[in-house]
Amino acid sequence: MTSFAQHSTASRPNVLHVISGLGQGGAEMVMYRLLTSTQQQVQHQVISLGGMDEFGPRLQEQGIEVEAFNLSGRTMLTRGRAPLLAALERVQPDVIQTWMYHSNALASWWAYRAGYQGKIVWNIRNSGQHMRDFSLISRLSLRAGAWLSTRVPTAIVCCAQSAAKRHQELGYDGSKMRVIANGLDSKQWYPDPEQGQIRRRQMRIETHMPVIGVVARWHALKDWPNTLRALGQVVEQYPNVRCLLIGGDIVQTNKALMTLIRAHKLENNVLLLGQREDVAQWMQAMDIFVLGSKAEGFPNVVCEAMATELRCVVTDVGDAAMIVGQEGLVVPPSDADALAQGIRTAIHDLGSDSHRRVVTAGRQRIQNDFSLEKMQNAYLQLWQEVAAAQGSEQAVS
Repeated sequence: MTSFAQHSTASRPNVLHVISGLGQGGAEMVMYRLLTSTQQQVQHQVISLGGMDEFGPRLQEQGIEVEAFNLSGRTMLTRGRAPLLAALERVQPDVIQTWMYHSNALASWWAYRAGYQGKIVWNIRNSGQHMRDFSLISRLSLRAGAWLSTRVPTAIVCCAQSAAKRHQELGYDGSKMRVIANGLDSKQWYPDPEQGQIRRRQMRIETHMPVIGVVARWHALKDWPNTLRALGQVVEQYPNVRCLLIGGDIVQTNKALMTLIRAHKLENNVLLLGQREDVAQWMQAMDIFVLGSKAEGFPNVVCEAMATELRCVVTDVGDAAMIVGQEGLVVPPSDADALAQGIRTAIHDLGSDSHRRVVTAGRQRIQNDFSLEKMQNAYLQLWQEVAAAQGSEQAVS
């Protein structure tokens, strides 16, 4: 494990991030973008209650110190406190930024009891819906968070308006909440038809074939059965459609996935690409992007697709409808017929002037409303406020 050093200065606060794990996920990706783009203003250090996984090495490559406790499930509760308190003692952070339910409930409570009141900021990354699909420790952490929210955190960041509203309904202290939408760098997500055609040729996709993309891990909340049922209806009318399916466990060895593909007669239409680091390049090969989830907070992938000038068909979950605005097609969740109709509408519009206007406007919407710079500034302001408040209290005492 890496031992942290103390690097805090008055103008460059020291922020210690505690996160449940560093695997491939939306929260981890946002944290990576945020930390690597604000290193000049903030000294970041990261603790993973789990492993190094996908993003631990990537953060280290960018010069950010990372320590992994390699805990999971109940061991987070029974063995996480001592190493966390030792790290806090070494670092002496100006701000403790926790990410996701486990860290919000466990790590922040330990820090609070150890005397770090006034320095703790939570980050809620989940919609709070469909709790039956959460793990037991996630459900317990969510409920504990509601009770702790009135006393432990100084501020609570929510990635989506819908998440803030839902968590207030679940008992979280709404007076502490700030919504900071995720942001992305549109220089990394952009349309490139030439590169897209190269990718299509690699997959033997002919130019006249519409390409639909889905990027989601295999998880109950992503509702792959609904998405595949809708795609099955689409290919009945458009048999030349090709579907690029990307995400963790979206592979041929996933028996449940393959059963659904066969049930909806999609064997000749889907291409399973699994988990990938080059999603931005594969999006350039798509025409239409589909989000078929039954629950989301702030779906980053929709912003990425819009920045790539893809027409988006999304279920009305989390902030998806707010993200796409007038430029996307929004349908109810868990309604395969409606999702299929939305996809058919998008296919019918391909190549038209209206399609070109919509996707161009969609990219502009992302650049204006969901930029990386806008997200950076909001977090920097919050961290400076927390650090400054602590400095004022120390000066008074």
